[in-house]
Order: sequence, then C-alpha cells, then structure tokens
Amino acid sequence: MKYYFSVILTLVSFWSFGQVITTAPSSFTGQDQVKISIDVTGTAVDGIEPLYLWTWSPAEPPGGNGTWTSSNETMKLTKEATNIWSITMVPSQYYGVPPAKISQIAFLVKAKDGSGSPEKKTKDLSVPVDAVTYKDTVTRVFPTKFTDNDVVAFYYNRTLDKSNTMKALGADDVYMYAEARVKNAAGTESQKVIVSKSQVGTVDALKATSVSNDLFRLRMIPRKFFNIADGEHITQIKVQFRSKDGSSGALKDTNASTNNDFDFVVR
Repeated sequence: MKYYFSVILTLVSFWSFGQVITTAPSSFTGQDQVKISIDVTGTAVDGIEPLYLWTWSPAEPPGGNGTWTSSNETMKLTKEATNIWSITMVPSQYYGVPPAKISQIAFLVKAKDGSGSPEKKTKDLSVPVDAVTYKDTVTRVFPTKFTDNDVVAFYYNRTLDKSNTMKALGADDVYMYAEARVKNAAGTESQKVIVSKSQVGTVDALKATSVSNDLFRLRMIPRKFFNIADGEHITQIKVQFRSKDGSSGALKDTNASTNNDFDFVVR
C-alpha cells in the first residue's frame, strides 16, 4: 500500500497537499526520541477518530501494522487536537533497526478499517532522519542516549584494547565494573558501586556475555541494576571491563596516568 510521494522539508514542517507534518526536535537521528505530528485536515481521514499509523520504512514494526481492514491497536496515534495526531518514538527501538541504517521514516495515516472508496487514508508520507556518525571504541553503550529506566547494553571490543592481558582472557572471564552517580530530590549526589574493581568476579550480574571472539556485552536496566530508590535518579554511569580475578582491566592507552574508566551520561 505504497503510493510514493515526496514531502518538502521547510524548517520544522513538511507540507504534503493537505497534510502538514511537524517533528520535535526539528532534526533527529535514528537513536533520538522524536515526536511526529500530522495534521490530516482536508484528507480522506478528516474528522475520523481514532487514527492509526501504517508504516513500512525503515521496516515494518516488530508487532506488525495489522491488516488493512483492522489496524493493530499498538499503532493507534495520540490525538493532540482536532485533526492533529502524533506518535513519539525512538526510531531504532520502534523499528528494531540499527540507527545507522535509518535514513527516513515512511508511513501513512489511516482509519482502523482503511477500506472504502476512496480509501480512508492519507497519501504516503515520509520524514528524513539524519545520519549517525559511528566510531567504535574499546567500550561503548547502546543506545547512546538513555534514561535509567531504559534497557541499555555496554559493549567491550577487545581488538581495540591496549591491554594484552585482557586480550588473552577466555570467553567466561570478562566482567564489568560498574559505578553510578545518583542524585536525590534535594540535589544531593552520591555514588553507588556494586563491588570494587578487584571483586567483580564475585558477582554473576557483572559477567559479560561473549557476542563474538572479541566482542562482549552486558545489558542492564540501570535503576534495577543499581537498586535506585524512589526520588533518586542516575546522572552518570562509569564502567570498566575487567578480568574475572579483578587484576586487570581494559585500557584506553598504556599511559599510566590515563583514567581508563568510561563515563556515560544518563538523561
């Protein structure tokens, strides 16, 4: 159900023969949260409620669009005002596609049952997505922007590690030291550490999963992982992948004065 159609970008709005699309923020990548709003005034779905998203690029959503005569309820849009509907998403999470592979979001808006003559739908629409500049490092996190309630994955690429000791470890011998900076409602900050760097091998939750010979990963939901209390939130996470016995850790370089912890800001 693709009737290819170009949408002209001017500032933050896209005009499309009756449909006006706005995004907040005005530009975004596949790993940013974006709110897409569509004004359907003057279209075949003018005045129809509720309305649904039907999308196919960068992929169909993992849960599916549903059928043309019965859209999936998970695709229901939010009504902002008369004839104005929105959806808020992080494209890479919504579509299950790596952010570097997302260049546009293509979709239309329809009634739950889109059948009829004319069909109860808008024209095909699209919104451009900015490219992600990707550079691998010894340690990285995905997604790069996250809250303490999100599922995040920390990756360790030991091919880039300056530590020969770490490169020699077996698949079951890589663990991760983790430390969180926490702020309470009064603005007071404190640190939360699971265990010291020398004791990482004593905690199963700190064991990294071997993704390939030289790539390791540890997933977490930060609030649960660090057992954060109500009224507190994490502002920063510091990590270092280490050997099970705690005697060595990943190195950014071999300079003894270098801080080899990797810091990640939490939104």
